Amino acid sequence: LFKGTFVFNEEKIVHNGAVMAILSNKKLKVFTNFNFNWQSLGKKHIIEKSHKNRVFTIDGKTMQEFYSYYLGDKILELLPMIGSEFPLILTIDGLEVARVVTSKLDDGSMVFAGNIKEGTEVRLGYGNVQLILEQASNNINILDGKCVESLFMYSCGARKSLLKDNIDIEIKP
Repeated sequence: LFKGTFVFNEEKIVHNGAVMAILSNKKLKVFTNFNFNWQSLGKKHIIEKSHKNRVFTIDGKTMQEFYSYYLGDKILELLPMIGSEFPLILTIDGLEVARVVTSKLDDGSMVFAGNIKEGTEVRLGYGNVQLILEQASNNINILDGKCVESLFMYSCGARKSLLKDNIDIEIKP
């Protein structure tokens, strides 16, 4: 429901915290990889008015008018429950990032899972399940022949929302 976040362990729940792991060794070899696979579609749009993660206008429209215009009233009605299926895609430091709608407000603005600055170019996106699953299979080939002693994998709420009960299919390989 995107109402709040928390960090927990066997002993307690913390509503304002973080988790950190440190690995340190001169012989440590680290390989990082990621799976994005949200597809951009259509033309680029400019965020005209925003404040942190709340976006008011884009291309002369409120965010709700924008989603209704490009995806229809039915999709707008279903937001934010299907927000992970149609995020805004933007580029940060050369990396494509998806910002998912988490709530709609009475003034036509929307709140996203992450900040979007004014002037940012964005494109609508959709979760391409087939690409996500294909990339999961390809990732195993990247590690083939490597001496892997430890593997850390992280997924996100948007992935869980998109893949639902099939979230393990991406991680199993």
